[in-house]
This record gives sequence, structure tokens and C-alpha cells, in this order.
Amino acid sequence: MNISKIDLNLLVLFHVLIKERSLSKAADKLNMSQPAASNALNRLRNQLGDPLFVRAGRGLSPTPKALTLIEPIAKGLQILEEGIAPEIDFEPLTSQRTFNICFSDYGDLLLMPDLLSLLSVEAPSIKIKSHNFRENSIDRLHDGSIDLLYSQLNFDDNKIKRETIFNESILVIVSANHSTIKKEITMENYLRFPHVISSDANVTRIDSELKKRGFERKIVAEVSGYLPAFPIVAADEFISTPPARLVEKYASNFNLKYFKPPFTPMSIPVHQYWSKSFDNDLGLNWLRTLVKTICLNFSKT
Repeated sequence: MNISKIDLNLLVLFHVLIKERSLSKAADKLNMSQPAASNALNRLRNQLGDPLFVRAGRGLSPTPKALTLIEPIAKGLQILEEGIAPEIDFEPLTSQRTFNICFSDYGDLLLMPDLLSLLSVEAPSIKIKSHNFRENSIDRLHDGSIDLLYSQLNFDDNKIKRETIFNESILVIVSANHSTIKKEITMENYLRFPHVISSDANVTRIDSELKKRGFERKIVAEVSGYLPAFPIVAADEFISTPPARLVEKYASNFNLKYFKPPFTPMSIPVHQYWSKSFDNDLGLNWLRTLVKTICLNFSKT
């Protein structure tokens, strides 16, 4: 294909559509009318010989061809922007940007309150949209529909970058009215009573540690997050082993007591991930730094 036939503005529209997944939102962001944006998208479709975006619910979903274009177009536009207007900066105080962040309920409960508190002062018009982790979350990080992802998991992917922001530990929770476990938890009781777990990296770490000792716990339920286990454990003779900071903050709300686990303490790194394609995004860099500031305070407690 002759690149000289491609209008640069069409690539800008493509880049914004990847972020917004809506023609009307992209048009607003580019100060275009919706008919003009629609005509521009049709021109790009004709030039590239592909629909690029198809209807998906109330929004647009990129085609396989469009997915292959995300990184090269993002990099090309970034190089042009840096070369033409290096003095342009991100202004958090006036920005109206929406950041899409992939959290578990752990992030929503621990990071989000402090993050929103800081944003209310430093960036009052910025909005945070939280997304649950799904099987396609890494793909969404690639295509820019998720800006940042937070997880205890390790992802081997050369298209994304990772930074460890703090280390977590675990605690064992039981009902405050538990008939047997009173002031401590022994390995015997840890294995005796049934467990409620959340599907995450901690589960594998705990079970690997138990297996080294020739032990296996009895798991009776797996819930979609950490906090749903709390009322379940409070209601009966169950056990759960969630992240320590979550336990320390919310155990009293559910009439739970907690103990250190009866095995070797674990240090669990929590990472933030982002796409290499947006490595020089000034707004994203600012937000990552803000989250790290919050997590530095975690490390002091």
C-alpha cells in the first residue's frame, strides 16, 4: 500500500476509536460532527480494505485486522507528536480524561478510596472507571481499552510493562464466634475446617506451601473476589486466607477474628501493568506515579 494515500487524520480517528469504542465519543473528542467521523471511518475502511470496527452491543469492537494496527499506529502517532510538539504537557488540574483500570475487589476497596481522594484535589475532572479482571484483560491492555491493570499474577508478555508497587502478606480469618479456634490457629485446625477461597495467585502459593509439608486443605467454595468470603466465613465454621491489608481494614465489619497462618509467612508482590505502546503517555505516567505514592504509604504501615 502507498502510505502517501493515507490521510494522517484518519489514523488519529482510528487511534481515538480504539480508546473510546464509540463513534460519537470519538467525534466529540476530535471536535468533529458524527457524520464527518462516519465518513472518515468509511474512507479508512476503503483504503485498508477492512471494516476495522463492527457493532458490539452499544459500542464498537475492533476487527482482527484493526487489532494488528493498534501498536504501529499508536507508536507512529506518538513519534510524530513528540517530534512536532514536545512542549505539550499533561495538566491534571484541567484534564477531563477517563482512565480505565483493571482491579480486583482488593484494588477497589484498598486503592480506590485513596486514589479518588487525591484526584479530588489534584485532578477534580478526571474520572476512574474500574473493570474486573477477565480472561481478555491482557488483550484489552494491548488495545488500549484498559489503561492500567493491577494484579498479583505474573504475565509473560513482551508487549506490556510491569512494575511492583508494594508487597502484601496474608492472614487467616474465622468467625469471632468460632467454636474451636479461639486465640490462635494451629495447622491441625487449619486443615480440619473447610476453606472458602478466591481464585487468585495466593491460592496456588498457599496450596504449594501446604503440599511441601505433605498437607492438603479442604476447599468447599470459590468466590469471585476476596470480600464475598467474609460474610460466608462469619456465618459458619469456615476459614479463609485473604490479603492482610483487606483483613485488617474490614474484619471487624463482619465480626471476624484473624491470625497469622500456621506456615511460613508469604511476601506477595502486587504489580501494575501497562502497554508498551502507551509507555510515553504523560497522563498515564502521572497516574502510575500517583498510585505508587499511595502504595508507599501502604509500605509504611
